[in-house]
Amino acid sequence: MEQNSLDLAYELSVKSYDRSLSRILSLDGCLQIFMTYAATITLVFAIVIGNLKGYWAWYIAAFVCFFLVMVVGVRGRLFVGGMSDIDPAVLQKRYIDSPPDKFKRAIVRFSGEHFDKNTELARRKRVSALWVARLLLVETFLFVLFLFLLGFSIP
Repeated sequence: MEQNSLDLAYELSVKSYDRSLSRILSLDGCLQIFMTYAATITLVFAIVIGNLKGYWAWYIAAFVCFFLVMVVGVRGRLFVGGMSDIDPAVLQKRYIDSPPDKFKRAIVRFSGEHFDKNTELARRKRVSALWVARLLLVETFLFVLFLFLLGFSIP
C-alpha cells in the first residue's frame, strides 16, 4: 500500500520537529554540564589556593572566567528564547473532530511555520555553548598553569 504525499509530509514534519527538540535539549544539557564543571573547577581552585598567600590573582582570574561562564550559560539556557510547541488546546479546539487529513495538514503547516524559529533557537544555544566551552577551557588552563607554576615554587 503506497502512502500519499500528505502522509509522507506529515511523517517528515513530525520527525523534523522531534529532531529540533532533541537538538535544543542536548545543547541545553551541554550548557548545564559546562556550568557544573566551571563551578567544580572554581571550588577546587579555592580549596587548593586557600592556604597559600600571594596567589589570589590567579584565583581572581579563574573566578572571572567562572562568572562569565555562569552569565553566558544562564543566558543561553533561559533567555535566548523558547521552542515553538504544539498547543494541545488549539488541537482540541480546531482539530479533534476533523478528519485525519485536515489534522495532518495542520501539523505540516505548523512545522513549516516554526522550523526556522526552532533552528535559530538551536543556533543561539549552540553559540552560547561554544562560548561557555571556551571560557571553561580558559579557566581550566589557568588552573593547570597555576598548579604547574606552584609545583616549581614550593620547595
